[in-house]
Amino acid sequence: QGRFPMAFFGVPGSPGVPFLRVSEALMSQLVGPDASVLLMQLPDRMTGETVIPLQQEVDARLPRVPGAGLVLDFSGVQIVSSIAITALLQLDDACRQRGVRLILTRLPEQIMRFLRQLKLETRFVVVQAVDGAIARAAGVRGA
Repeated sequence: QGRFPMAFFGVPGSPGVPFLRVSEALMSQLVGPDASVLLMQLPDRMTGETVIPLQQEVDARLPRVPGAGLVLDFSGVQIVSSIAITALLQLDDACRQRGVRLILTRLPEQIMRFLRQLKLETRFVVVQAVDGAIARAAGVRGA
């Protein structure tokens, strides 16, 4: 039902579950107790050029099941453009409408500072530990 608007995402791999390499900079993996969480490792530059491949990956691979989750790993991100911020806000809205839990993980301090400057730090759920982010996206209580 409906495409996700422009987006971006991320995460480094869990043992035993291979990443799907979408491009040189974008990888994704289904994780969680029932493989209902799409974990994506974001490229180092979140710009207009990276938005479309990210959106396509989310649209193609995000499970369409109740309780699905999306975890975006920002560990390698160094630059975030205004276009990428707009796309992230649109992705957040689309996830909320579909009942998908969107969790941001491993945000570098400079990216957190940028979100604070834009007054967006409370708009997103941020869990710094990848395992905790996956658990939260999967709906595990106490995560």
